Amino acid sequence: MKNYIEDIKLLASKINCKYDSIYPIPRGGYLPAIIISQELNIPISFELTKNSLIVDDLIDSGKTLSNYSQDKAVVYVKNEKQNEVNYFAVKAQGWINIPDEQGTGIEENIKRIFQFIGENPDRE
Repeated sequence: MKNYIEDIKLLASKINCKYDSIYPIPRGGYLPAIIISQELNIPISFELTKNSLIVDDLIDSGKTLSNYSQDKAVVYVKNEKQNEVNYFAVKAQGWINIPDEQGTGIEENIKRIFQFIGENPDRE
């Protein structure tokens, strides 16, 4: 957990403070949003505005973040997706164990395994 917190603080150090609010992606974005909010004194909001910063733990397939047009910040970037976010802390290789995701359901874990091996988990 210590390295994860340090990586989130590294991400915060890279973010321009031009945002009105931080919008956390449910579950994975909560802890990064809280720490970034504390570090940069930007409030967390669950209402998106044009000037919100979207925050998540990682981008792998890019599907989750593709739904948003606002600037995006992630702790970990995978699969050469760094061009799809405005800020990231670490380029990650291989499987990432994120403390927030422990105890998630089997379906979510299977989906992440498919993404890890390069498959589309939403295909028929």
